[in-house]
Amino acid sequence: MRNLTDEDIEALVKRLSIESAHACRFESIDKEDLRHSVEFYKNANKALSEAGSTARKTAVAAVVAGMLGIGLLGIVAKIKQYLVAP
Repeated sequence: MRNLTDEDIEALVKRLSIESAHACRFESIDKEDLRHSVEFYKNANKALSEAGSTARKTAVAAVVAGMLGIGLLGIVAKIKQYLVAP
């Protein structure tokens, strides 16, 4: 097994940077544009996270309200049963 020297590593980095320079899309992007893009995605991620949280809270509230409604209907039915029956 061969150990790489500092010169070998520098040569590899230089060679890779030359070969992949054309594939890099960020070399001509303005820093301000990049900052705006990152800020947009942060805000979008935050909004989607809040929407998911709100949807879960709404679903739990609907289930709880439904169960309370069913319980209330059962109580009302029992009260009517005792009031109507002789």
